Formats: sequence, structure tokens, C-alpha cells
Amino acid sequence: MMYFVTMLIVLNLQPPLGWVQHTVPFDNREVCLSYLNKNKSNISLSLGRQFGNLLKGIKEYDCLTREDAVNRNTQLGH
Repeated sequence: MMYFVTMLIVLNLQPPLGWVQHTVPFDNREVCLSYLNKNKSNISLSLGRQFGNLLKGIKEYDCLTREDAVNRNTQLGH
């Protein structure tokens, strides 16, 4: 099972909340979390550049599988 750095972001869209994932996979959650903790500020900057004025904030950081992220987005109405 592969894990990806995943963020719950707030956008100026409807629905406003959504989980987005980086494309780099990790073999386990612990390695993913370690990477996330070391690179959180760079990840935040990258999201700001990617979404521009649409990005209103980042509510949560986590390491999830693709399936987990899809399930969470489905619960948010995506």
C-alpha cells in the first residue's frame, strides 16, 4: 500500500473543502509523515503557487492512500 502527502485545503470554490495529494509515493505511513514534517513549509508554498488566489487555507496535513483520499473527498461532496 502506497501513501501520499495529503492536505485538506480550503478553496474559493464549491464545495470549498477538498483533499489533494502530492504525486510522490511512500512505502509506509511513517516515512511519509517524516517527509511531511521536514517539508511542510515547502509543501505549503507549492500549494500556494499551484492554486494561487483560489487557495484560502490549509486545514490539515496527513499521509493517506489514494483510496482514503477519494473516500474523504466523496464524503465532502466531490
